[in-house]
Amino acid sequence: MRTKTFLILGFIFALALFLRAFILSDVPYGFHSDEVVAGYEGAFILRNGIDTYGNFLPLYFDKFGDFRPIGSILISGFFNLVFGPSVFAARIGISLIGAFFVFVIYKLYLEIYGREAKRIGASAAAFFVAILPWHVALSRSTQESIVGMSTICLGVVFLFGYLKTNGKNYLLLSLFFLVISYFFYTAHRLLIPLVLSGVFLQYFVGGGGKKDLRKLGIIVAAFFVLFFVFLASPWGSGR
Repeated sequence: MRTKTFLILGFIFALALFLRAFILSDVPYGFHSDEVVAGYEGAFILRNGIDTYGNFLPLYFDKFGDFRPIGSILISGFFNLVFGPSVFAARIGISLIGAFFVFVIYKLYLEIYGREAKRIGASAAAFFVAILPWHVALSRSTQESIVGMSTICLGVVFLFGYLKTNGKNYLLLSLFFLVISYFFYTAHRLLIPLVLSGVFLQYFVGGGGKKDLRKLGIIVAAFFVLFFVFLASPWGSGR
C-alpha cells in the first residue's frame, strides 16, 4: 500500500513539476518588472545583508510605496546566486514550491477527513492541484501568493498534528510556517486568523474537548492581534 501511494504521489509530483518548469524561461512570455526586482534585489540582499536602498535585512522592499513582503524576493535571489542571473533562476524557486504543494494538499486532506479516509481522495486532491490552471500559471510567474498558500497549509497541517498529539514540535512548526506566511503575501495576514477561526469552529461543532478549544482560541486570538499589529505599522498594509 505504501509503495503504491509513493508511486502515485511521485507521478503526481513529476506532472506538477513538468507543468511548472518546462520551458520556464520562455513561458510566460516576457520578463516583468516584479520578476527582475525579485531576482536582483534578492541576490543583492543575500550577498550584502542590505537592499539597494541601504536597509539592513529588510522585511519588505519598498519600490514605490508598495511595501512588498521580502519572502519571495529572497527565494528568487537565492536561485539567482545558485544558477546566475537569468529568467529561469528568477522563476524556478516559486515553481518548485508550487510543485511541492501537491504533497501539502495530500497531507492536509488526510488531516481534515481523517487518516482512515481513503487515500484515493487525498491523491485526487493532489492531482487536481497539480493540473489546476491558475496554480500552474502563478507558479510559473514568481507569484508570492503561491509560497504563502503553501506555508499556511503547512501551518494548518502541523496544527492538526499538535491538537492530536499535544507535541510541542508540531506547535512550533505550525507557528513557524504561519508566521513566515506574513512575509510572503499581504492578504494572508488577514487570511491566517480567518482560516484558524474555521479550524476552531470545526472543532467546536465537532464536539472538541475544552482543552483543545482553549488552545485554539488562544492561537486564533494571538494571530488576530498580530494582524492588527502589522496593520498599524507603516508598511503592514502595503501590497
